[in-house]
Parts: sequence; C-alpha cells; structure tokens
Amino acid sequence: MSAFMVTAACIDRVVMVAQSFQKFQHEKPSGLYSDSDMLGMYLIEMNRRAVQARYGKQPDVEPYCFTEQRCRPIQCYKSLRCFLYQCGEGNVPNDPVFIRLSWLERELAKIFGHRPDGSFTDPKLKADYDAAGWG
Repeated sequence: MSAFMVTAACIDRVVMVAQSFQKFQHEKPSGLYSDSDMLGMYLIEMNRRAVQARYGKQPDVEPYCFTEQRCRPIQCYKSLRCFLYQCGEGNVPNDPVFIRLSWLERELAKIFGHRPDGSFTDPKLKADYDAAGWG
C-alpha cells in the first residue's frame, strides 16, 4: 500500500459530501461536521498521520481554508474513495471520522450502483467515474 497527501480540492470535496449527506439524512450537522474549515483541517491531520505511519515522517502542509466547489456528485464520491485509501495506514482506520466516512463511502456506492468488482450498474456512471480525477 502507499499513502500520499491529497490536494486541498480533494479535502474540500470530502467536506462537501460529508456535510451534504448529513443534510440528506435530515441530520443537523453538529460538532466537527458543522464547521467546514475545522472538518477539513481534521481530515488533513488524518491524512498526515497515515503518511507518517507509512513513511515515518509527517509532511508539511499548507494552511487550509475550505473552498466550496461546483462538482458532480460522482467526483465527490471518487475523491472520498481516494481520501480514504490514502488514510488507510497505521491506526487512522480506527478514527471515528474515518469509520463514519467509510460508512458514507459504502452508502454512496449503493446509490451509484458501484459494485465491489469495480463495475457500475449504469455504464454512463462508470464513464463519469473514470473521467473524474483522483485526489
């Protein structure tokens, strides 16, 4: 496995999908999830810990400030998948935020028809997913 620091744009998309899904479930964002900047900074720290667990040193990062983006939902889903993969080292997968985001990834996979073998129930979504960028 490997780990790298995802881009700030990837973090922005993960923040957006996490907060949007809470609203979709009629949950009022609370705590860490209610502040986009704080959630983004927390995600960056998770990513840094994973990189440190993998390579033995924490990379330097730029200060973070959330920037809302216009992007397709499939792009947010792919960014979430990339982020979780890059955080899969050390004890980061035990973090409650990682666990919640992993659950969210599984729920979105159901919505998008993304099967465990990598295929999609809708070929158009597969093409859109393939065209979306990684983090």
